Amino acid sequence: MPPLYEAVDPEALTAVLESNADVSVRFAYGDYRVILGPGPDEVTVIDRAQ
Repeated sequence: MPPLYEAVDPEALTAVLESNADVSVRFAYGDYRVILGPGPDEVTVIDRAQ
């Protein structure tokens, strides 16, 4: 898989997450589900293959 920053715009993610404290961003990346937020340091990665 390419580096995540090549698939997702990190500046756009930052702008969305900083726009509202109750926002979460979810997306699929390869065989993983990634959840960012709602806090600025909250990251969850779920292996969809399991």
